[in-house]
Amino acid sequence: MFIQIQNLPVGTTVEEIFELLSGLTMVDHITIADSDIPEHVVAWICIGCSQTGANAIASKLDGRMFNGRHVSSYASLFLH
Repeated sequence: MFIQIQNLPVGTTVEEIFELLSGLTMVDHITIADSDIPEHVVAWICIGCSQTGANAIASKLDGRMFNGRHVSSYASLFLH
């Protein structure tokens, strides 16, 4: 499953995303689409769990404050 996190600060690192996920061991990999525009900085997290599990994780992350920005998150039904 894939979870997308949007509205990340410019320069966000993979390590910071791992910290945001609070050490979930089911993370396979993280890809960050960086941009000079904060609203366009997006992380895709490939996570080994069910759609229900991905939805629950995305719900916990959605609206959370991360490095001075409120991020939005959702579990994708399709690959990015």
